[in-house]
Amino acid sequence: YEAILIFLCLINQLTCMLTFFLSRRIFGRRSLAWLSWILTFFLVGLSPWTSIPYSDSVGLIFPMLFAFILYGLDAEEAAESSSVTGAEGAFAGSGRFGSCENSACFERLKCFSKCRLHRPFMIVLLGLLAAMSYAVKPQAFIIVIAAILIKFTDTAEDIKNHKRHKFKTLIFAIILAAFGFFCGMQLCDRAGQSLGIEVDEEGTFGLTHYIMLGLNDREMGVYDQEDYDISHNAADREERREANLRTTAERLKRMGPVGLIKLFVRKTLTNFNDGNFCWGGEGVFYFKMRESDGGFLDELTRDIYYN
Repeated sequence: YEAILIFLCLINQLTCMLTFFLSRRIFGRRSLAWLSWILTFFLVGLSPWTSIPYSDSVGLIFPMLFAFILYGLDAEEAAESSSVTGAEGAFAGSGRFGSCENSACFERLKCFSKCRLHRPFMIVLLGLLAAMSYAVKPQAFIIVIAAILIKFTDTAEDIKNHKRHKFKTLIFAIILAAFGFFCGMQLCDRAGQSLGIEVDEEGTFGLTHYIMLGLNDREMGVYDQEDYDISHNAADREERREANLRTTAERLKRMGPVGLIKLFVRKTLTNFNDGNFCWGGEGVFYFKMRESDGGFLDELTRDIYYN
C-alpha cells in the first residue's frame, strides 16, 4: 500500500506542476501561474482522495498532460504562421488554446517546429493519451471530446475564410490520432491480460449500472447498497442490463424534467460545494480513527481527513 501511495502522490504533484507550466504558457505571467498552482495544491494536492488507491487519483494527470501537449501544438502552429508573416507579434494571443508572450518561448517553439516528424508524433501521442485516459478513468476523456469540438469549429471558420487546406490538415490529424488511440487501447488491453486475471464478463457492471446509480435521487448518485444489490443479484449481463434500465426508467418517470434538473444541481453541490469532492460521502469510511497526539501537523491532518 505504501508503494502505491507514493506513486499516487507523485501523480498528484506532477498534475500540480503541469497546471503551473500550462498556466504560465497560456497567460505569459509567472504570478498567475503561481496562483493556479496554489489553487490546485489546496484543491487537489492536499486532497485526502490521494490516499485512496483508485482510478480517480491515477486519472488526474491525463487531462492536464493532454491539454499541455495540445496547447504546445497550437502554439507551434501559431509560431509557424508568425514565421510566414514575419511578424513575431502575430504569435502573441493567437491560437484557440492560449498565447505566448515570451520571446524566448517563441524562439524555442519556432526551432522545435522545424522537425517535420515532431508534430505527427505528438498527435499520435495525443491519441495514445486519449486511449489511456479512457481506459483508466472515462471521465478524463471529456477533455478529448472538448478538443475535437473546438478543432472542428476552428476548421469550419477556416473554410469560411477560404483556408480549405486546413480541412485536409484536420483529416490527417484525425487519422494520426485514431492510430494512436487504437495503439493505446491495444496496449491497455495487453497490459490487463499480462496480469493473469480472468475477468468475468457476465459479472461486469456496465454503463447501464452507472446511469442507474447516477439517477439515484436518494443518495445523489454516490454509492448505494441497494443499487449495488440490483446489479449484483442479476444472473447474467443481459438480466443486469434489463434491471438497470427498468430502475432508470422508473426514476426518470418519478422525477420528471424538473426533478431531474434539481438532481443535477444537488449532485453538483455534492461534488463541489465545499471543495472536498464528496470526501467521506461515498462508500465506507473511517474503519479506525487514530487518537491525536496534540501536535500541529497531527491536528491539521485530522482536520483534512476527518469530516
